[in-house]
This record gives sequence, structure tokens and C-alpha cells, in this order.
Amino acid sequence: MAKVTALQVFTFLQTGTAFSELATQDDATQREHLLEEIVVTAHHLKLKKDQSGINTSFLSLPTLFDNVPIDLSEKLRGHPGLSISRTGQPGALTQIRIRGAEANHTLVLIDGIEVNDPATGNEYNFGNSTHLAIKSVEVVRGPMTSRYGSEAVGGLVAIETLNPAAQEDRATVYAATGSQNQKEISISAGLASTANVQAGLTVSASGSDGYNVSNFGSEKDGADRANLIGQMDFQVSEGLSLGLVLLANQTNTMGDEQDFRFPATPTQGLVIDADEETLFDQTTLGISTMKNGEVFKQRASFSQLSSSTSFEKDSALQTRIEGERSQFGYQISRPVNLISGSTQSVELGLQYENLRFSNFSLGLPGANYEQQDDQLSVYGEYILQRDSSNLSGSIRKDKNSNFSDSVSYNLAFTVELISADSTSSWGSYLHASTGTGVAHPTFFEMFGFIPSSFRGNKDLKPEYSNSWDIGLSIRSDDSHWVADLTYFKANLEKEIFTAYDPETFIASALNAEDDSDRRGIELSLSTSILDAAYITAGYTYLDSKDSESRIEARRPQNSGFIRVTSMFHADKGTGVLGYSYTGEQSDSEFVYATPADRVDLDSYGLLDIDVSYQISESFRVFFSASNLLDTEYVEVFGYRSAGRTLKLGVRAAF
Repeated sequence: MAKVTALQVFTFLQTGTAFSELATQDDATQREHLLEEIVVTAHHLKLKKDQSGINTSFLSLPTLFDNVPIDLSEKLRGHPGLSISRTGQPGALTQIRIRGAEANHTLVLIDGIEVNDPATGNEYNFGNSTHLAIKSVEVVRGPMTSRYGSEAVGGLVAIETLNPAAQEDRATVYAATGSQNQKEISISAGLASTANVQAGLTVSASGSDGYNVSNFGSEKDGADRANLIGQMDFQVSEGLSLGLVLLANQTNTMGDEQDFRFPATPTQGLVIDADEETLFDQTTLGISTMKNGEVFKQRASFSQLSSSTSFEKDSALQTRIEGERSQFGYQISRPVNLISGSTQSVELGLQYENLRFSNFSLGLPGANYEQQDDQLSVYGEYILQRDSSNLSGSIRKDKNSNFSDSVSYNLAFTVELISADSTSSWGSYLHASTGTGVAHPTFFEMFGFIPSSFRGNKDLKPEYSNSWDIGLSIRSDDSHWVADLTYFKANLEKEIFTAYDPETFIASALNAEDDSDRRGIELSLSTSILDAAYITAGYTYLDSKDSESRIEARRPQNSGFIRVTSMFHADKGTGVLGYSYTGEQSDSEFVYATPADRVDLDSYGLLDIDVSYQISESFRVFFSASNLLDTEYVEVFGYRSAGRTLKLGVRAAF
């Protein structure tokens, strides 16, 4: 069933494997990398992928794309288990759902810090990450609540950004221009790079005139974005380190409104031209310290997130929502020897989190309110590693100020079936996991208020998820190809959905009485051809139904991608050709003149190309074409999507 968030309501009512890194390396290194992919965020230890039963995929950019901002959500289209939808132009609300779960069931980490916004429905708007300088991305599919808490019911996306101090170049400058009067600039510099200190700073800005996201009129809807990333790693002494991360983002997005005027007009329920603007501002600070002793490893961390989202119409402020998250964490781990002939480790952790939310509406005192939520959590994880099998288990207890105590867990294992070191020409291993998740109602769902449009429900209950998956991974003995096939199933109890009263036109959030079910198949493939090209591909079949057995909105049953990467002209040039497919899907519609509340959206495919060429030791040029075939498609009902867009850029290194 459809879930509503504050950002969605105001937008409507007022407005795996590597990318291409392996192709830049020799063939032997490619095969080694496939075998040595490291799972970072799913456990307290870094494990090889074939040692973790939790289903993950990795996406890395080649070093030649360092400090070149990318639109992450576009690069993730079609990847196994992911459903992506954007409400208009780049910079507008962009959601990623994992295995059919809600968008606010996807936890997002940037450099290890949680960036889900408590003000806009506890979800992360990927429209705010369209111009990050990204080093790598790890996608974990399946509940991670037992390690990370409420927002990780569906899984998580962990983004690692580049630290300029760790690069060979002291500083880089990137500038680009393109379709829709697009302008981009990014500057990065290593501020300090010594044996004990690595500090870097990256600043980027972009702007575009955009296009008309409405099917009516001709007004263009553009966006302006600015990002700052500051990082410092300080080796205080042997075994003691300190880390500091500062993230700042500002996004101003022009938009159109959904016509809910009364009396009804011919465009009622549709998106029409309007002078609306969403101004988003978020700052996140993260501090951590690690102590590696002879036996124990300890980590203490603190993070502070502050966000503000203002909605303006005709240049006048209509409403503003603000959110804060303060989070303290402490973990201690050590190896143990409970079972002979194996390697084991255990971790215990403590986390305290405070969430705050406020809403301000000009001229509507009834919409002004503040709320907060406190939660204390304890958790633990045990890992057992043997020669041909591995087991991990984690458990967490949350004590929340607004809801009953909850317990979540996760179990995962792998077992090698055929060793690649044996006389066989291929190797394989089985992986499986099962777990539970808890998602608390958002502030907006409980206390939100928009006159004549939405009223919150303070009696909402948390959502509970149970899921499991099982898969088989196969690789050739020379690792020229690697494939994985996974089946998953999930059940969500007390799903929160948005109900509309046809008499009053007032919407509110409710818990569903029956469960919703999700199941599907994920397939991934990586292969190299004659040492000349590297191919990655993925496919997902998703059957996601709500408590009324209807296919859930914005979850295509079939989706996939294929990407081919190759180098040319003595390795000075690199080309990446990608195609993503999104099958037929449904979406909610609010046209009162029709009896239906759903509309079917056609399938579509997008062809993209990225090319770079090293013209000198210090300069590299870039060309990209998105939606090269100029395909017309709709991913959110009522909103037009961008046609073909071209971009030309240059990067200078010093």
C-alpha cells in the first residue's frame, strides 16, 4: 500500500558489482577483485563476500572518474533488488526501495554516518546525492535492524566518498556544461597528507534550467545544488585513531503543484504549472575514535544531523519542517575460542538516539508543533569462520520512549559446495540469511497536519518484518565470470498506508489489518570478454503485494541492467555503455472523476553512455549522454521525465 511522507505530500499538494573499475585493471587483477570483494557494513568484521551469508553487491567507480560528481540513483537503476522512482527532474524527490520495502525502510550511510532525515519521513532523498564525488557503494539487501535500527527494515545503501588526501593528485578541478543549461563545478584538495594525518575537502555546485515536469504549460522547473564534504583521519598513537566527517548539502528545486482546487477543474488530480520551490538544507557531523588493543577493539562515535525543508509558493513561505538526530554509539569486540578449529569474534554495542521534529506553517497555528523520540539500544553479534563454512548471528533490543520495547535478529551462513581450487573448472557456494525488522511510524505520519489535506494518526503502531533468502553463487576457476542467483521472501505486519476519505478529501495514515507479502528472484552476472571488455548485468523479478493482495505502487515486477566497459587508444580512453530496463508498474492516482485509485505505467528502457579520455598528464575530458535514445517515459504518475541530456566536462589535476 502507498505510504505518505511529508516531502511527498508537499510535492504533490504544493508542488551487483563494479561500475567499471575492473576494466581499468589487467585481467588477473579483475579476477582477483571478484574473489576478494569485502563486505564492510553488514558485520562488525570485514568479511569476504563468500564468507558472509548476507546478500550484498558492490559498485565502484574507476580512479579515472575521481572527483567527477555522478547521479548515483541513475547508476543504480536496474540493479538487483532495487526499485527507483523520481518525481520530476534531478534534485527532486528520488526514492530507492529494496526488495519491495518502503523507501523509508532503506537506511543510507555516507562515510559511515546515518543520513536519513527524521523530518521527511525517516527516509533519504537520493535527489540530494546527485553530485557527490563517490568512491564506492555497498548495497545490503535484507533487514539490518539488528545492527542499525528502525530505518533498515529493507536493507541499506552505504556510500563511501573520496578523500582527496588519499589520492596522488594534490588538488583537482572539474567543470562541465550540458543540456538544459546545466553547469557543474567541483573542487577537491588534500589539506594534509602525512604519516599521521590525512585531511581533505571537496566542494561542488551545480545548476540547471531543467524542463517542464508537468504535462501542461511550458514553465521550466530547474534545480540548484551545493555539496561540501570534509574528512580527516588522525592517527593519535599506535592503535588509537580519530576520524572526523562533515557533510553539508543544499538543494533548491523548482516544482509544480497537483491540482486539488475546489470546485474541481478539468485538471483535477493532475500536475499543473505553478511557481513552487522546495529549499532543502542538511548538515551532518560525525566524530569517531577507535582503539585497537592486543585483545579488544573499541569504537566510540557521535553524529549530529540537522535538516530544514521549506516549501514556497509564489516566492512566499508556506511551511517549513525541521529535523534533528543526535546519535551516540559504543562497540567493543574481541576474538573468542568457543569452538576449536575455527576463527570466532564477538561484538557488543550500545546506542542512544534522540530524534526531534518541528513543523511551522505561516498563518496556520494548528499546524505548528514539535515532537521528539528517544531510544536506547543494546546489540551483539557473533561470527564463526571455518575453512568451508561461515556463520553469523546478531540480536538487538530497542527501548523507545514512544513505543513498546522490540527485539530483532539476523542469522546468516555460507557453505562452500565446490572449491575453485579443486580439479573442477568452477566453484560454488551456498548463502542464506533470515531476520526480522522493526520500523517505527514517522513523525509526519503520527502528527502531520495540512489543512484540508492530511491529518496524522498518533495511534499508529510500528511495522514488523520477517524475511529470509537463499542463493547460489558460481564462478569459473579462472574467474572470467561470476554469477549469483538468490530467492527472497518477506512479510510485513501492520503496514502503514495512506487512506483518503472521498467525502472530506482528507488523508490519514493507518495500520493495515492484514500482512503484505513480497517475494522475488535476483540474478547478477559479471564477466570479461577477451580481456577487451568487462560486462556486468542484473535482473530482478519482484512480486510485492499489499494487505489487499494488490501489487504495490512503484514496484515493477521486472527490472534489470547491463553495462559494458572497455578501454581504448592505449588505455587513454574509457567507455561505459549502460542499458537499464524498468517493467510495467502501477502508481497511485488522485483524479476524483475516475473510480480507480491506481494507474498503470508503461515499461521503458534507458540507454546511457560515459566516455573519458586522458588528453595530457594533467587533463582528462568527459562526455556523457543520458537517455541517449530520447525515450519518453513516466516513473511517477503526472510527472514528465527528462529526455536526452548531454554533458561535456574537463578535469584538471595538480
